[in-house]
Amino acid sequence: MQNDRNLALLRRAARWRRLSVSSVSESLRPSPPSSVSGDVRSLSQIVTPNGAQCGGLQLSATMDCPGPKSCIAGRQSLGEPQAAITALPEDSESGARRILATSATHWCPMNAVFPVIVDSRSLVQGNGQEMIAPRDTHARCRLAVVLLPEFSQLSLSSFIDPLRLANSISGRPFFEWVLSSPDGRPVTCASGIVISVSREFTDVVKEVGSAGGPDMVIICAGDSVQKQASASLFSLLRTCRRHQVPISALGTATWLLAESGILNDTCCTIHWDKLAALSATFGRLRVTDSLFVRDRGLVTCAGEFASFDLAMELITNYFGNNTASAVCRHTTAKQWRSGCDRQRAIGAQYAGASKKVAESIRLMEQHIEDPLPLCDIARCIGLSRRQIERLFQRYLSCSPMRYYVRVRLEGAKRLIEQTDIPLLEIALSCGFVSSSHFTKRFRECFGKAPSALRARRL
Repeated sequence: MQNDRNLALLRRAARWRRLSVSSVSESLRPSPPSSVSGDVRSLSQIVTPNGAQCGGLQLSATMDCPGPKSCIAGRQSLGEPQAAITALPEDSESGARRILATSATHWCPMNAVFPVIVDSRSLVQGNGQEMIAPRDTHARCRLAVVLLPEFSQLSLSSFIDPLRLANSISGRPFFEWVLSSPDGRPVTCASGIVISVSREFTDVVKEVGSAGGPDMVIICAGDSVQKQASASLFSLLRTCRRHQVPISALGTATWLLAESGILNDTCCTIHWDKLAALSATFGRLRVTDSLFVRDRGLVTCAGEFASFDLAMELITNYFGNNTASAVCRHTTAKQWRSGCDRQRAIGAQYAGASKKVAESIRLMEQHIEDPLPLCDIARCIGLSRRQIERLFQRYLSCSPMRYYVRVRLEGAKRLIEQTDIPLLEIALSCGFVSSSHFTKRFRECFGKAPSALRARRL
C-alpha cells in the first residue's frame, strides 16, 4: 500500500511539471519495477519528496531537458563511473522533461582546470550553469602558492581575494591556501611590499601527493623571471607532474614552466609583454595571447587582472554562477572574462576615433617579421594610400610607415631586454634587412644603440 501511495504521488508530481528529489529506504520496495503505466513510462529509482538515498544511489536535483525523449546527462569522470541518471518521459504540456542526476564523488579530468575531488549536490537548470555549493562540508580545495622575488602583487591579490570572498559568501572555508618561498623567508614583491610565508619549497615538495597535500600548486613570478630558475623549484614542478597535481603559472611564471621542459608541445600563454620572447626562446611551445590556457593539467595565465578571471572560473566550477556573480558585485566588477579572450585588442585604443586606423594597426602588429607595403594595407581595409595617410596624420600625428617602424622597433626592444638572441636575428625577425639599418633606426627611436641596451641588461 505504501508503495502504491508513493507511485501515485510521483505521477501527480510529474503532471504538475515539478519533480522533487526524495528519499526512500531500500525496504520500501522489494524490487525495481520494470515498467510503470501512466504518465511515468520508465522509472529505475523510486523517489519521495525530501530526498537523499534511494536504491543505494544518492539523488540530487532536477534539470529541464528539452531534447529528444531519451536523454542521458552527467559529468564525465576520469577513472571513475559516470553519475547515474534517471530519466522521466516528455511532459505532454510543456515538451520538457526532468532528469534526476545522482550526486557522486567525481574526479574532474586532468585537462580540466581544477581536478579536485568533491562530493557535490548540483542543481542544474535549463542553461546547464546553476550549481549550489559542494554538499560535503569537510571538502576543501587546498592551494600551495609559490612566491618568487619581485612577484606581481596584483596577480596574487587578483587570484586570492576572489577565493576569500567565495568562502565568505558560501559560509565555509572551502578554499584554503598557504604561501611559500624558496627559503621560507618573507618575499618582497615588485611594489616593495614584504609578504610573510609559512614554508619553503622543500616543504611543499614533501606534501605533494600526500593525503593532506595541495590540490593545486600556484607559481607567481615577476619581470625578472628569467633569473629565478632553481633546482628546488624544478624539483617541485616535476613532483607535481609525477603525482598529477595541477600547476598554475600566473603572469611571467609560464617562463619557468617552459624552462623546466614540462610545457613542451603544450598550448600556453604568458603576459603579452613576454609573448614574443617566450616564443623565440622556446621553440616547442604553442604560445597564444589568451587570458589563460589549460592543457593537460597545466594552467598558464597572463597574470595581473587575468588572474581574477582565472579565479572566477575556479569559483564557478565549484559554486556556480550565483556565487561567482556575488563575488563580482562585491569587487565592483561588471563581469569576468573567458580564458579564450585576447589579452589586448590590437589597435583597440584607436577604434573609437577611427575604425580604419585600428584595422591598419592590427595588420601592422600581425606582420612584424614580414612588413606589408602601405598599398597592401590600404587594399586590405578598403581605402586608398592617400586616405590612410590623412587618417594617421589626423589621429596619430605621423605617417603610417613611420608608425609601422615604431611598432617593429618596440618589438625588437622587448626581445633585446628579455632574451639572449643575437642582435642580427632580432633585426631580421622584426623586418629589418641589415644590422646597420636596424641600428640606425633603433638609435633614432630610443637614443641608444641596440648593443648598448643589451650591455646594460647584462
